[in-house]
Amino acid sequence: MRFVVCGVVGDMDVLECEAPKRATGSLGVAMALAERGASTHFVARLGQDHVAARALELLADAGVGSEWCVRTEGATSEAMLGWRRPEPPRLSEDDWLHVSGPVALGEPGHSAVLGRLSGTEATISCDLTLDHLDGPPEDLWEELDRLLHVVGGAGGLVMTHHVSLGLLGGLDPLAEEDLRELARCWAEAYGIALVVVVWPHYVEAIKADGRVVHVSRTSMDPNRLSEEFVADFLRRYASCPAALEDALSPRREDKALAEPVRGTGEISTGHLL
Repeated sequence: MRFVVCGVVGDMDVLECEAPKRATGSLGVAMALAERGASTHFVARLGQDHVAARALELLADAGVGSEWCVRTEGATSEAMLGWRRPEPPRLSEDDWLHVSGPVALGEPGHSAVLGRLSGTEATISCDLTLDHLDGPPEDLWEELDRLLHVVGGAGGLVMTHHVSLGLLGGLDPLAEEDLRELARCWAEAYGIALVVVVWPHYVEAIKADGRVVHVSRTSMDPNRLSEEFVADFLRRYASCPAALEDALSPRREDKALAEPVRGTGEISTGHLL
């Protein structure tokens, strides 16, 4: 399985990296996949500045292919999604295309992403984790609707954080059951295979029929999806979709940190609600 991670590079994604080198955002996801032995390529639009140079250095050190990145004049922070011409080889059913939310929900990246996703044979996943919205959520609903239609049409999956889910759905306050029902409605209405939602102390995979696979994880970041979690999940789920519980669970070396459930002393894996 070859992973192609499509995203953007922000200043803070690369400039605060120290030994051991660790990037954030979609760049960090690509690096984490490669560190786990996956063949990985990164696609973004990079400028001619120190941010781009640092990003390319990090990608090379991690063994991530960057030949499909587009170089433009000016700062990387002003660059948007693009694909080098001629376009990269057509993605096949042996490929996995992972797209970040900031690219997929804003123009001109939105149109480029939809064009790339439509008709692809690759498995699709989309990270819809957003730190904030610049305007009311309804300003994004048209783009979100088109994106979810394409992801669902390909039988893809969506990953998000519970706060981002509430932002995109215009839900305030963030009641758990309302958020879970919104994720289920996304899966049912758009044909999305899974909506993976990260909560402060657990993670859930929500299906269109209402089933929820729930795994307790005390090591989850309370405010965002960690790059390591995304990489772990994608790699394990891609290799064996039937082992969904395992894909959601902490890596073996992290399981000692998992939270006991209801006083049983056991890790909460695979509770099908």
